[in-house]
Amino acid sequence: MSQSADPASTDEEVVLTWNWDASEHHRANSAIFKARRLGVRLRFPLIALAIGISLGLFEVYFRDRNLLVGVVAVLFIPTFAFAGGVIGSRIQGRVAARQFSKKNPPDRRSMKVTITPHRYLIDAPDGSVSLMWRAIERVVESQPFFLLFTSSSGGYYIPKRAMDDQSQVNVRRFLKDMVTDCHLL
Repeated sequence: MSQSADPASTDEEVVLTWNWDASEHHRANSAIFKARRLGVRLRFPLIALAIGISLGLFEVYFRDRNLLVGVVAVLFIPTFAFAGGVIGSRIQGRVAARQFSKKNPPDRRSMKVTITPHRYLIDAPDGSVSLMWRAIERVVESQPFFLLFTSSSGGYYIPKRAMDDQSQVNVRRFLKDMVTDCHLL
């Protein structure tokens, strides 16, 4: 972990460095996934499948007059919708963490974030991302992370363990100034 200057001043930058941790990455991705409600994307195909199966079961119900088949047909749609949300929220973060750890051996898992008044820059072993502050729509602070959401369905995180208490206060103040929709602790 290392830090430089105070981001609250106008022309300074803050550089945060930390070693990437798969479980932390998974927790952050799960938090981003839940906050963005990305399970809705998985629910639609499952609901369409459930409707198709339910229509088939209703056909059997009307043909055979079997009450059990009718009840199963009615319960199929909400069950698939719920399963889509649960499966999606459980799998998404884990898959992203596995992909990252497969691409990057343990000695190349150092992450670096540079926060300036003009941009947010992430240097990761698999590439760099540079965002202007206007691309970040919302900031949510959770216990272990600052979650930064973009206009697309994605998001980024800064672990609080990469900062001491004073740096957290300064970064919190800086994020309030730079992003209009802030939900900070």
